[in-house]
Amino acid sequence: MEIILMVVLLLLAVIVANTVNLVYPKIPLALYQIAAGMVLSFDSQFHHFVIHPEIFMLIIIAPLMFKDGKSTSLRALRTNLSTILSLSVGLSVVTVIIAGFFINWIWSAATLPIAFLLAAIITPTDAVAVSLITRNVEVPTDVHQALEHESLFNDAAGIVLFGIALSSITSGNFSVFTSILDFGKTFFGGIIIGFILCYLVTILRLNLTRTHTDISAIIVPVEIMTPLFVYWVAEEIGVSGILAVVAAGLVFAAFQTRLRLTSTKLQIVTTTTWAIISDILNGFVFVLLGATLPSVMSDRGAQDISILLIGGVIIYVLITLIRYVWFKFNLAPSVNSSNNHALNGAIGGVHGTIALAMAFSIPTGVNSTLTELRGQLIFVTATVILVSLLVATFVFPYIAPKKQDELSQQELSDIFRDLIYYAESQLRNSNPKSKEVDRVSGTIGSQTRSFTTQPDRKKYVKLIDQVHQVELDTLDQMEDNNEITHQERMISEKILRKSLDLFSNHGFVSTFNFLSRNLKRKFHFGRNRRRRIEERRQRVGQHNRIDRKKMLSIIIKTTEAVQDYLRTLNDKENAHEINFILEYYNQLLQRYQSNENLDDDLMSNLFIQAFQYEHSFVQQQLASGQISTNVANNLNEQISTDELVYMQSLN
Repeated sequence: MEIILMVVLLLLAVIVANTVNLVYPKIPLALYQIAAGMVLSFDSQFHHFVIHPEIFMLIIIAPLMFKDGKSTSLRALRTNLSTILSLSVGLSVVTVIIAGFFINWIWSAATLPIAFLLAAIITPTDAVAVSLITRNVEVPTDVHQALEHESLFNDAAGIVLFGIALSSITSGNFSVFTSILDFGKTFFGGIIIGFILCYLVTILRLNLTRTHTDISAIIVPVEIMTPLFVYWVAEEIGVSGILAVVAAGLVFAAFQTRLRLTSTKLQIVTTTTWAIISDILNGFVFVLLGATLPSVMSDRGAQDISILLIGGVIIYVLITLIRYVWFKFNLAPSVNSSNNHALNGAIGGVHGTIALAMAFSIPTGVNSTLTELRGQLIFVTATVILVSLLVATFVFPYIAPKKQDELSQQELSDIFRDLIYYAESQLRNSNPKSKEVDRVSGTIGSQTRSFTTQPDRKKYVKLIDQVHQVELDTLDQMEDNNEITHQERMISEKILRKSLDLFSNHGFVSTFNFLSRNLKRKFHFGRNRRRRIEERRQRVGQHNRIDRKKMLSIIIKTTEAVQDYLRTLNDKENAHEINFILEYYNQLLQRYQSNENLDDDLMSNLFIQAFQYEHSFVQQQLASGQISTNVANNLNEQISTDELVYMQSLN
């Protein structure tokens, strides 16, 4: 029960850290997660929290590596194969060898195999971490692509080298020739096993999608279990489970084009599921670091901690210098060897989840020296990770220009509103007026929620007054035409005024009004009570004497008049506020007409027309140069997602 509670607390810490990062995103998410973990460390049960290394590799590392593999572009891999091999294999091996001998030289307590073990742990880079850090700066495209591909395979290379070093520590023997053979066996054997196993799983998935329409409940769990299954089988055979998982992810990426159109719903579900799993697992590792770091520090004196900190900084400087030389001397063929590109490539080697996960997976009990040094190795690894994160955070803004957003959020919101107005107007102009057109138009109008912000209060209140005047004018016209009586007009005005007051106060002063009304009721409770009761009876009697259907028709007509008025307004400055109020009246009309019979087939066709108009608008804007390709893709993606949701809601 304690283990379950601790895992729940770790996940809660991940959620809190992610929430804080949304509010203030300038600080890397990993640092928030480490801080959240340190808060958990005040609970004594986290002081000696240890996950079994095999479970850690199976549950955390395997899914992360599989997700990275399935998200990789195979075309980009083929194009940059020489660079990928150079960085992920050549640079990894050279870094482990140089750093291993250096660590053994400066740290007398670490034997050569343990020094190589630590070097293998700190070699892998984390593309997710560098992507988060560089999201506001323009890193050269060739460098950014090289860093992403490097992290995919140098993780695997680092884990294989970690396994070889750990095997040498366990056996007490170290042979260069044997190590090379073991490296080849585990490296290429893992790739082969991963390809074979995932090919079989993918064929099964293809057959299921061809014979069944909606199998998300089967396919998604199978895909989540795939990296666990592949890793377990590969490790049982004696090859690299991590490389097998990476190969499995690449097989999924290869078959992705054949799976893409089988089920839109399935693709959305799997993509969202893996994004959530990846975020949680990445955050879990950093929170765990923060939770266990204080206990590691408490076992050491102040002098030991300072020595380990200095050692970690020196090791980071060394491996960063190795990376700079590697890029500078053009050993990464597809990356420019200029000083700026080399510096970006060196600083971009941010270390993260995989390095930390390997440090936590160091076993105890297999070697007395390793067991004694385990806490120090974790502390040095954490130091290297933190220093790499901090250096990248503060150095990148100086060596890379600030990223210029193509459009601000407000500009994107304006374009999307124009898109909605275009679709609605085309829909109404090409179809006769009907309840179905009104319903589809109202539903389409709610799409703007994806991009809109809160309306301006002053503009909003001014429009509310105009809208109420339209309601009053409509009631006056109906009374002049003898469509309604004066009594019906007065009661309708009260209902509309009350409804509009509730809407206009929502989110602004509704709480104040609610409290003030209750205070007034309590203060005047005993005053003129008999008179108020009699007035209430008269109002109820008036309502009862008015036909309910008649009252409903009056409200519907005034609502439609307001909609027509709002649609005639062509004010760019007030477009957001106009659409905000228009959406309310669309929803209001839908509620009033909820009991009326609607033609479902006609509505389905109208929805298809509306979304086609939206896509046409995007194409027109792109062709005229009003928006870029990236903005067009963003809009089309949002439209396609909304289309899926709305069409499913009709069913």
